[in-house]
Amino acid sequence: MERKIEILSTRMLDPGVGTPDVVIDQVPFIETRELTDPSLTRRLQELGRQPVCAVFTSSVAAGIAGKWASPAEHWRIFCLGNRTRDTVLEFFAPASVAAVAEHAAGLARAILEDPSVKSVTFFCGNRRREELPGILLQNGIDLESLVLYETVSTPSRVSKEYDGIFFFSPSAVESFFLENAIGSHTICFAIGSTTARSLELFTKNTIVTAAEATQQSLMDAALAALNVIN
Repeated sequence: MERKIEILSTRMLDPGVGTPDVVIDQVPFIETRELTDPSLTRRLQELGRQPVCAVFTSSVAAGIAGKWASPAEHWRIFCLGNRTRDTVLEFFAPASVAAVAEHAAGLARAILEDPSVKSVTFFCGNRRREELPGILLQNGIDLESLVLYETVSTPSRVSKEYDGIFFFSPSAVESFFLENAIGSHTICFAIGSTTARSLELFTKNTIVTAAEATQQSLMDAALAALNVIN
């Protein structure tokens, strides 16, 4: 019998992602914890009643803000696509979404191209990337950052070698390599360019970046790459 491809996913996958020809072990290497400061909750409720240019690069932040601030009828929302956009649409009206981009630099450009935007509120976690805020501040946009959750590393040691490993964030990359090294044949699959750049700091192995920032696109990339070597 032909050996099945074995993949490690460093976060839990959505139902339906995968194929019978692939064995997928799912081990989360980070977890997120909502901050429960009452003053933060009050601030979210206040913003929900005000006109706000809201920025989301995280589905976690979008979900927390939506829980406390929606329907936020006067918000204009700038967000990343795929999972983040989907979470935004769970809580806010589609008409409130002013722009969607596939990466932080593209989202910053969309904000800067809108002459009506003078200030934004960036809803984020404690380990946010600084690219988007930096671009906005350099271009004269006033920025309020609200940290809604913290990302906590949950490193663990894996006991076998995999054909491929899925990585979804720089935080997960760092957490994984705290306890693990990988064999030279293992291919690393990154959900996006930022995660791919983080991987380059830890390994010289082959790194493949998904065509789109979705779990299914990551799986498609793995099938294309690993079917060649198996």
